[in-house]
Amino acid sequence: CIRDALAEEGMSSPSGGEDAEGRAADNPAVVMTDETTGNRYMRLVDSKGLSEDKADPWLIKDLHAESKSWGRPGGAENKLIIKSDGESPIVALREALARKHGGIVSPEQPPKGEHASNGVVEEAGKTIRDMAKVLKMHIESRLRRMLHMKEPIMHWLVRWAAMALSRFQLGKDHKTVHQRQAGKACNT
Repeated sequence: CIRDALAEEGMSSPSGGEDAEGRAADNPAVVMTDETTGNRYMRLVDSKGLSEDKADPWLIKDLHAESKSWGRPGGAENKLIIKSDGESPIVALREALARKHGGIVSPEQPPKGEHASNGVVEEAGKTIRDMAKVLKMHIESRLRRMLHMKEPIMHWLVRWAAMALSRFQLGKDHKTVHQRQAGKACNT
């Protein structure tokens, strides 16, 4: 599932006095999740959905590399279903990823207004934002200053929040996503 998200609630500082830099509309992000394994991905981007008719090449390469690391290598023999909402920038992203990934890619799009069908990725986005908030608050306490969303570390922080959840959060089976996928615990 691929969805645009806004790095906002939970990401802006609890003081409430943060300027426009911390507002949701100024902090778009892209979220991807693998419904089979539970892997999560989030990246801050410059604009919601990237651009009206084409996706940023770095993001497509990054999404493709992440899909491969999740055991979705692409190529002629592989099948992949990519779900997304119907917003044109996200559809452009989905189509660009399908071209890059190769293989048999089936796009899925829920009916207009049916956000419940994107529930997995919506929940992943919320969980990642919550983890990123905790990491941000910890770094701020160590630095003894506020971090603003436009600072370079925020790109790393959001990415690490998603990676940490995929590597270390236990599921209902008492295993991490990494354990289910690789068959062993992640020790790094």
